[in-house]
Amino acid sequence: MASHERRGGPLKFSKEEIRLARALDDHGVLWRPRIGDWYVTRDGFVGLLKGEGEGLDCRAFTWIPRWLDCRAWLRERGWGYPEVIVDSPGQVTLALRGTDEDELQVTCGSDLACMMEAMLRVDAGQKEAL
Repeated sequence: MASHERRGGPLKFSKEEIRLARALDDHGVLWRPRIGDWYVTRDGFVGLLKGEGEGLDCRAFTWIPRWLDCRAWLRERGWGYPEVIVDSPGQVTLALRGTDEDELQVTCGSDLACMMEAMLRVDAGQKEAL
């Protein structure tokens, strides 16, 4: 796990979460970075945007989205109401409902990873529909 110190101890992101954040970046999913957002560099350094100018070139970093960012992105595309189906160490399954009552189930190592995986699936489905 990559980690970065913060008050109260290190904040850790799994390799899966970093891989999924990079995949979202590769898919062209854009973020508006805010102070307090986490990022990872190409060489694996995990940092925190502190408002000291390091966020000026947003393309130089892969932004690690917040859970609420993922939820908002999915909701804008008709997927909402994430419900935890399985929550055990190292495995989380989330179900999301679409506006047409479809259900999308995703299993990953964390709830954040599940949300990012759901975004990738929704994004891929939208691109196929074009």
